[in-house]
Amino acid sequence: MPPPPPPPPPDVLEALLDACEEGNLSAVKATIARAGGGGRGARALLAGKDADGQLAIHRATNSGDLECVRFVTENGDVGACNARDDHDMTPFHLACEGGFLDIVVRRPGGVGPLYIF
Repeated sequence: MPPPPPPPPPDVLEALLDACEEGNLSAVKATIARAGGGGRGARALLAGKDADGQLAIHRATNSGDLECVRFVTENGDVGACNARDDHDMTPFHLACEGGFLDIVVRRPGGVGPLYIF
């Protein structure tokens, strides 16, 4: 089994997280491409956390943009849907708090809610 990819440079991670927060799917895709494309590299980048422990899925959920959330969940770690940030919030909590019902009822694969028990 090959070693895991190295962590992304902080500026690339911040660019990705900002793009997710803005719901800017084209910028999310461009940042991932700039960082080395898809596959394991994309998953490693999408698994990067900010200073509050938020992942790309948290930030994308905060944007309320379903297509951005869909892209992040389909290209990242499915388990990230249950990840808690430093404030004990999951993407599901953030979607509910923001009133983003289309995100609440969507999960990778298109079945069920964003959270998994």
